Amino acid sequence: MTASIATGLLSLADPCAVWGTAGGSVTIAKGAGCSSIVSTSQTIPQFLLMMAIVRGGILAGAFVGLLGILRSRPAFLIAGFVLLTLESVPLLFDWLFLFTLLPAGIFLLSARTKLLSAS
Repeated sequence: MTASIATGLLSLADPCAVWGTAGGSVTIAKGAGCSSIVSTSQTIPQFLLMMAIVRGGILAGAFVGLLGILRSRPAFLIAGFVLLTLESVPLLFDWLFLFTLLPAGIFLLSARTKLLSAS
């Protein structure tokens, strides 16, 4: 996940990256200094929004879940589980969902254990 964040942010500063291409061909100007070009159909605002929603949601879910573990609050653990599970949906095609569902499952099991031990 960190590599994809770094790659995405580096492509923002890349003068040879073309954003918002809807298909077709992309040409390189002779004096551009680009030996290769990277193009994506995603626009820069779409990219930044996805970074904020998905990556920010994962960090928020992990923070809330860890806060639930440290404070022994099952409600926080369940909230962390829900956030991480929802954030797993966009990651299904990359197999990266395993990195969000594993801690989500741990948060859920920890909440279950805390709720059962309280009663």
